[in-house]
Amino acid sequence: MARSLGLAVDPTAGGTKYDDVVATPTPVAIPDPTVWIPATTATMSRNPNNLNRNNEVRGVRGSAAPIAFSADPTVSFESRAYPQVAKLVLSAALSGTPAATGTAPAAITTKIEPTQANPLRTLVAHLHREEQYEVESGIAVDSVELKLPADAEGTLTVEGKALYHDVKQTLPSPLPTTSYTGLGEHTFMLRDVKAYKGAGAGVLIDCLAGLTIKFDNGLIDDFTSRFCAGQNVRSYTVNSQSYRQWYPTRHRIGPQLITGRLDFGLTRPDLELERVLAVADKLVIEASAGPISPATTPAVDEVLRITLAKSVLTGGGADPLVDEGDIKSNYEFGGFVDPSTGKDITVEFVSKTAVS
Repeated sequence: MARSLGLAVDPTAGGTKYDDVVATPTPVAIPDPTVWIPATTATMSRNPNNLNRNNEVRGVRGSAAPIAFSADPTVSFESRAYPQVAKLVLSAALSGTPAATGTAPAAITTKIEPTQANPLRTLVAHLHREEQYEVESGIAVDSVELKLPADAEGTLTVEGKALYHDVKQTLPSPLPTTSYTGLGEHTFMLRDVKAYKGAGAGVLIDCLAGLTIKFDNGLIDDFTSRFCAGQNVRSYTVNSQSYRQWYPTRHRIGPQLITGRLDFGLTRPDLELERVLAVADKLVIEASAGPISPATTPAVDEVLRITLAKSVLTGGGADPLVDEGDIKSNYEFGGFVDPSTGKDITVEFVSKTAVS
């Protein structure tokens, strides 16, 4: 089947732009994917912005045709929460410098925190849809959502903004070779999650029935912040007519937002009190994804650990009163900065090798 999605780390600091791709004498080559995503859905869009001339008076009722102006490429996809996919997208989303501890043959723990400055680390993506092959570069991860329902595998939903997008007019030859062998068979799922709330080691959150957490970089959409005159303008000739399209030069991070939701199969008056009082507590989410393979010494599971320095329940509560069925509850939460440390979120991976 000629359908696939693959990602790789962008080789250019800040992201590969159109001017980099056509630079002389040394153009930047957009690399082939290193991680193939068994996506359940994926899309790429150039998002063209055409200028209309509808306000011109030409002596007839009709309007002049619009003209090509700019493009604002995006990519989005959803997949099961495979550890390899989580490592790639979360490390790009946070973009902090990874700090690894441990020595082989033991497992390696890699800690990543959000960057506080531009630029973000970026990715490239290849999307193959039968006869159509598209490539994007300079992809900054705008948001990543990890959803862990009670009755299914966890999923990752990723939204990204790119600096360059190209639809190949002929399929690449040879096509990059797809390979999913490095993904393993295990994914992160609620069955293998433990969550703790409170200072120190925290207290286990009992009988969790669903969990969602989303990290949003708040990428700035403002046109004047991202487009630079005379840069990254691609020329096309179609049917003997000339066209130009202007691509972004850079990404700019805005205020980050951390949100989530805890689901329970029963009511939680203790959490209801915390919600109405806006109690701020540490929240630790620890998800396992089966044994690391090949095994480490000692053998341990692949782990994703997310720590929110301060989490506050911001909404939700018990279900309305009904005469049939169970009454459950859910609580929305946000992640906030701990004033004593200046930190809000830390992501850790326990795996065979360090996450770069």
